[in-house]
Amino acid sequence: MHPSDTGLRLSDIDRIPGNETMIAACQKMLESPRGWLYIWGGPGNAKTLALKAMCNHLTEAGYFPVVYIKFSRLVEIVRKANTAQYAKQKHFREYGNFTEWDNSYIDTFDRLLAIRVLAIEEFDKARMTEFAAEFRFDFLDERYEQAVRGETITLFASQDPPTALPAPLSSRMSDGRFVVVKNTAGDSRPDETWEQ
Repeated sequence: MHPSDTGLRLSDIDRIPGNETMIAACQKMLESPRGWLYIWGGPGNAKTLALKAMCNHLTEAGYFPVVYIKFSRLVEIVRKANTAQYAKQKHFREYGNFTEWDNSYIDTFDRLLAIRVLAIEEFDKARMTEFAAEFRFDFLDERYEQAVRGETITLFASQDPPTALPAPLSSRMSDGRFVVVKNTAGDSRPDETWEQ
């Protein structure tokens, strides 16, 4: 997040018709921080602000580390690690002069799993290549197991409902221990103005 976002709190989000359920779900998660919170709805209705505010509240509550990231960026990070690992392994097979086997992808995957609070923005925006789809399932399956054990918290913002996901992921999102909430507020961006 940008440094200017670190002061954002849920109380800073204007209550407008349609976003009350989202704000209430966020506040409930703060009272009992665990599991998954999936917020979905149209553009420009403060889903991003809610995720950033949640990150700030959870950081203040002592949950570390807390990471806010777009899903496309998350995929890019692991794709680059996978590409580096593949290149080094190919070089090793051809020339045999590496003393250590490279585990860039595995190490990156494990570091991402170790994030206690992960806020995934624009979950519906990444291009679903075969690699991205495989990573998405493997990673979220692990995060699901962690969440059930109470080890991690994952927050999502998306314009698509969880039912738009493949059935195995949609099923995990629908776990009764987790919260899925639709933000029905309209797009507030057309009403924005420059601050004086």
